[in-house]
Amino acid sequence: MSDTAIEKTIHLKSPIEKVWAFLTTPDKLARWFHETDQPLDKAGVDFIWLRHDTDAGDRKLMWGRVLEADAPNRLVHTFTHQWIDGMETTVTWELTAIGDGTRLKLTHEGLDQRENPIEELGSHDKGWDAHLYRLRDII
Repeated sequence: MSDTAIEKTIHLKSPIEKVWAFLTTPDKLARWFHETDQPLDKAGVDFIWLRHDTDAGDRKLMWGRVLEADAPNRLVHTFTHQWIDGMETTVTWELTAIGDGTRLKLTHEGLDQRENPIEELGSHDKGWDAHLYRLRDII
């Protein structure tokens, strides 16, 4: 792992299987992040995150490929979008059951590929905070 990886850990009062569903199911992803064009529960799946605006002609917002899907413990996928000029990064989700709840750890790597990566790191760090706050609020 790079020393510039973004790492976030949150604790959710929901069982691990429910948290897994909110990371991999298109309609559940849409409630806290962005809807995908297909489930993220199988390695090798290419997917697209869709814009919320259904009136937009092209709803493609971000895209990736599932690299690992070990339900309900670990999900690894690539992550890119137009604002980072197609630079491919990697997001790893690690889920650990704690009693009736779940510890969810996010690691986002690869944002240090530019000469001065602080803009990408700061922007994505802030974005993950906002999205994880929404996840914590709805789950």
